[in-house]
Amino acid sequence: MARLQRNGDAVKTFLSPRPVNPFRRLRDDDGAVAILVAAAALALFGIGALAVDIGHLYSVRRESQTSADLAALSGAQQLPSQRVLACVKAVDYLNDNKPGATDYGIASASCSSGGTADGKTVVISADGTTIDVKVPDQQVDIGLGAIFGFSKGYTAAGAKVEIRSPGRLLPFGLTICQTLGYLVLKANPGTTGDCASRANGDFGYLDIPRQGVTGVNTRLETNIDVGIDHSLAFFPPFPNGMPSFAKGTDCPTIGAPPAIIESTSPGNAPVEGSNCAEIATGNKAGEITNGLIEHSNGACDGRLTRIPIETTNANKLRYNTCTIDNTPFADFLSPGSTIAQATAASPGTGLLTAAILRNPNFFVVPVLYSEARPGNGKYPISQFRGFYLECFKGNKPVDPPGTCTQGKSGQITELQGYAFNLTALTASDANTGDTSIYYGGGTTVPVLVK
Repeated sequence: MARLQRNGDAVKTFLSPRPVNPFRRLRDDDGAVAILVAAAALALFGIGALAVDIGHLYSVRRESQTSADLAALSGAQQLPSQRVLACVKAVDYLNDNKPGATDYGIASASCSSGGTADGKTVVISADGTTIDVKVPDQQVDIGLGAIFGFSKGYTAAGAKVEIRSPGRLLPFGLTICQTLGYLVLKANPGTTGDCASRANGDFGYLDIPRQGVTGVNTRLETNIDVGIDHSLAFFPPFPNGMPSFAKGTDCPTIGAPPAIIESTSPGNAPVEGSNCAEIATGNKAGEITNGLIEHSNGACDGRLTRIPIETTNANKLRYNTCTIDNTPFADFLSPGSTIAQATAASPGTGLLTAAILRNPNFFVVPVLYSEARPGNGKYPISQFRGFYLECFKGNKPVDPPGTCTQGKSGQITELQGYAFNLTALTASDANTGDTSIYYGGGTTVPVLVK
């Protein structure tokens, strides 16, 4: 209670005494909030400072990773034949694009076919199909984050590029009789074919394993639909040229191959399952139709139904109930080139446009080291050819080029089209169509794999 009393000219205030609270000192938290705010501000300031430094560290890391990616791709353009030059190109790119005024101090003169002398900045595989590039670790000074005890940071970056071939390998093959021009790739096994005829494909199919697929018919359909599974069948051509044993002879039985075989490396011996393809005779018309059109489930999801956007309506065909691509081979000729030039033994590069790589009718087939029509067995792969499926369901044994009467229903019993050297293709980037393992020649596609 308070009371005012006048005493002369002065006014005095009398306050009744406040009862003493014995717990007041224990409950007195005046200033605690200020301390908490100060501590929180200090923590937030430190975290913000550290975030700035970490952001700078990651910025340098991104620059280093970009340099590694582009340096590896720059070098890969020279593979597989120019391995020393590939190393030089990669090192030069790193030095020319290092942030700041100095380079990394790595001399391109230290390059060999295996990479740089330090054995880590650039490493090229013995067969010239891969290049690894590692950017030297970069030191980044830490500024505000030093209050937490961090004074320096380091970045590391690397990239790996693999040389691949365009297209997917399908489970059919040619023999060495004829490997160029308009040919029958697959026909009814009862059809007569010899080296004098353009109908000299294997007339069966290649029984190529797939991971997790045991049924012969299922894996045949899938291998046609999406290409073979390279995790089980590496399939490079024979190392050092043709094998020493006679044409048409089964591959030697050497034993089960490892999962991945670098069979293109110099000096490697033939390995069953890697350098050899197993022929299984039989028409398999239903499975071939399913792989190309329906893929066994009644849906239109076979290989030829995946029509690229550039296919015109005039080049689409209704087969059974499905719409497929039916673009003629001639549509992919580069300006000024002819079919004869594109299918010659030693064509120039770029005779066929990059659009063919996106077309489902384009794929790759092995050339088997056998004359005439081989029977069941394992046969060496001598090389590979590009193949464009021009027509099926035509006349037997082979239609003249451009006269095949395309079928529109029923099962597919034969495959006709143009076989050509892979060097006729236009150089492409990794985003153009499917790619497979490097086939040992022809156009290469550098693919960033790490």
